[in-house]
Amino acid sequence: LGMFQFGYGMGMFNNFVPIMFKIYENSNANVIADSETFNSVVTTSVPLGAAIGSFTGGLLTSIGRRNGAFVASVIIAVGAGVTMVFNFYALIIGRLILGYGCGAFSVISPLFISETSPVEVAGAMGALNQFMVTFGIMISYFFGFLAPIKYIKGQEDNIDPAIFTTQSW
Repeated sequence: LGMFQFGYGMGMFNNFVPIMFKIYENSNANVIADSETFNSVVTTSVPLGAAIGSFTGGLLTSIGRRNGAFVASVIIAVGAGVTMVFNFYALIIGRLILGYGCGAFSVISPLFISETSPVEVAGAMGALNQFMVTFGIMISYFFGFLAPIKYIKGQEDNIDPAIFTTQSW
């Protein structure tokens, strides 16, 4: 489940970048005036947090693999909660926190699987681990199909923020 969260966390925002840019632009809360720069800053904050989390995620294994996975899940939930505050800086900080939890899972999950899987299925479980990342990305993109096309393409100027939250949770 941790690697599913990793994939979902990496892909969930990509469908909604034009929507969020328009919402921030219409509310005069936009810090970045350029859509491409907004996309770059917001999208790369999760991989940056994941890089930091992957280097320090081994520290969470000192409290046990299961407890470390629980703490990483809590970190992801906190990051998702912070992103729901309608503030550009909260969006970036929340996505960094979310990325940190995803990066920690990229260390904890394979370690947990390798230690608990029987030898006969260890290779298949490792492949399933990677598959779950891809499956999480796919599910996040399926949620993008639920958004009206005119909002995704940024053609609608009067977007009601109540229609979409900051994340597609």
